[in-house]
Amino acid sequence: MTAKQFFKSTSFKCIATLLGVLLVCGIFLTIMNGLLEVTEEEKFQRVLSSIYGKNVTTSEQNISDKNTDLKAAKINNVYLVEDDGNYILNVTGKNAYQGNVICWVVVKPSADKKSVGGIGNVKVPSTGNDSQSFLNKISSSMFDRFAQDYKDGIIYSYGFDDSDQEGEMYVKTDASYTMRGVCNAVNGSIQFMNAFLSGGDIEEEDPYKEYAYHGLINMESTSWVKNGSEITYSIVTTGNAPAASFEITVTVDESKTVKAFEITKHGSTDGTAYGGLTIEQYNEIVDANVAKFIGKDADYFAGILGEDEKAATNAGFADNELTSGATKSTVLCLAAAAFATSNYELIINTLEYTSRIDMENTGWTVADGEITFTIKTLKNAPADPFEITVTVGADKTITALEITKHGSTDGTAYGGLTIDEYNAIVDANAAKLIGKGLDYFKAVLDDEGTNAGFADNELSSGATKSTVLCLSAAAFAVANYDYCLTHVGGGESNE
Repeated sequence: MTAKQFFKSTSFKCIATLLGVLLVCGIFLTIMNGLLEVTEEEKFQRVLSSIYGKNVTTSEQNISDKNTDLKAAKINNVYLVEDDGNYILNVTGKNAYQGNVICWVVVKPSADKKSVGGIGNVKVPSTGNDSQSFLNKISSSMFDRFAQDYKDGIIYSYGFDDSDQEGEMYVKTDASYTMRGVCNAVNGSIQFMNAFLSGGDIEEEDPYKEYAYHGLINMESTSWVKNGSEITYSIVTTGNAPAASFEITVTVDESKTVKAFEITKHGSTDGTAYGGLTIEQYNEIVDANVAKFIGKDADYFAGILGEDEKAATNAGFADNELTSGATKSTVLCLAAAAFATSNYELIINTLEYTSRIDMENTGWTVADGEITFTIKTLKNAPADPFEITVTVGADKTITALEITKHGSTDGTAYGGLTIDEYNAIVDANAAKLIGKGLDYFKAVLDDEGTNAGFADNELSSGATKSTVLCLSAAAFAVANYDYCLTHVGGGESNE
């Protein structure tokens, strides 16, 4: 067939027709693709709508000038739902299972739009939450509880608390660490939005910022006793999932090295469900590791933990003769040792029980192993300041206590006693403090200074505020005996 015959043939006409159809279709599809193209912004709006539960129009809010990195959560993005005035937040909840958890939280403003009035949908996407391997154990009804249980001032605690104990609102989900992170995200959302809606910002003050290496320490449950140049710490750690909280006793002496280290309560958890070891096997590794802490100083522990103990891994274990395999538990023990050694100088040189003492008008003198304190207290309304002379012997007990100026005030105007009646109770109570040591005063003052426990310690109630000031003065004197023995003076000269 010649070329001329081909172009006149039926075959060519069919091919030409098909090419024409394809060309027209291609042009049509190109036009329609442009008309129907879904932009990234539109895709993202669809994501927000799926989180909100219906199609909505949103606009991202500027939070660049706000404190978004909170203690329990990090606020990533905030979107206003223009349809009804609610907000959708993308939040990272801290301290979840083996890391953090990313959440979406819907926040409903109050009627005046100046504070949070409720919680809507709470979603945890699978994307970005690879470490949360137990996320699928949390049912949708569990997430619904955030909206159902909301009330002003609520702090959600459906999972474990920071010490890996069951929170006040605990619900068993088999994902208690992840649930802790989700609760942190929602609590952080409420905290942030209360400030954002009121036009303010959040200034979180760490009350323990002066203490080094306290990131994995439960400071509210940790205490210490000074005995001469030694400090014995009773340390409770936080959890370090999957390891739960440890309880540890550490003694540090004047060399600022660990003299004794004892785990009184292990926090290792069974790992056989995900290919790990038994509790006993983890504990064996941890015990072998902590035995090597004796004689080590702050530099040793800091060298393994790095600047952020919360991010510590087993890197450097081998270089320091430690065995890996119980990494999370060992890190908690390293943190306890780091805390104890690195804060030795701070604690040994810090006066205790000063919260009710007027330090500028308090002093002491030393003679033959006895210390005589002249103490002025602060007010403890309605009681005014007391002035008290306290003598402490070498056995760190009260050998003499004299109130040189009472601070009791007349209470007859509100059904109370006269000044003389209050003073009689206080004097009788003060007389019973002779021979008492620090343990006695701690037991009475542990309840923040109410009269609870007075009867158990042979003290009369009825002049509670005044008696508490006398107890505080006595506690200050016995608790600081060792320090004051070598730091003679007091007042401003003692700062």
